[in-house]
Amino acid sequence: MKKFLRFVATGYVFGIGVEIQYRLMGRFNPQALAAAIFLYPFILSFAWLGQKVIDKCVSRRLVADIACYFACGISGLAIEWILLGNSPSANPNAIQIGMFCMWATFCFGPRLLIRQDDSTRRLRRRVWQFFGAYFALSTVIGLLIPAPQTRFVVIILVSVAAYIGINVLLLWLMIQQHRNETTRRQVLDNDDEAMILAEIVQPADAGSAGGHNR
Repeated sequence: MKKFLRFVATGYVFGIGVEIQYRLMGRFNPQALAAAIFLYPFILSFAWLGQKVIDKCVSRRLVADIACYFACGISGLAIEWILLGNSPSANPNAIQIGMFCMWATFCFGPRLLIRQDDSTRRLRRRVWQFFGAYFALSTVIGLLIPAPQTRFVVIILVSVAAYIGINVLLLWLMIQQHRNETTRRQVLDNDDEAMILAEIVQPADAGSAGGHNR
């Protein structure tokens, strides 16, 4: 339960941050922001359940991570196209890679960020630092632009660049976590081999010592 709550809370921060800028600073629409605030926990709960299903079907963690990444991004695009009218035909101005990366960030990102892995703590901190810097900078830029339409376009472009950058960091974090997991398994395998060898050698040494005593 604790991991689930951390997953939802982490994704909520990533998602609601950009919604605040879009709905309040870009195009003033507090009703849409209220809907996002209400719906995001349910969306993230479905993301959590979907990733658990993938984990049960895929034994290798790296493969499961990759599957979850694309599942989150593609599912997010499906929501944008079907429910929000942001398909390439309905809204040619919509930046598809930006939407993919945004959904991957707040639905897949928590999967990596809540893992208790001391060796990637610094990289996980950098993801948060990058997000915090983006949010602060884009907020300041938005406040400095008086024209609403221009402000909205700038916020969109900055957020797209930021979420692409966060995706790069998340994919690098995924690779690093895989490398660390592989290293840990190799160490454990070597320890197991050493213990087995010791168990074999000890009885032999004891028998040899008994023969000398006779």
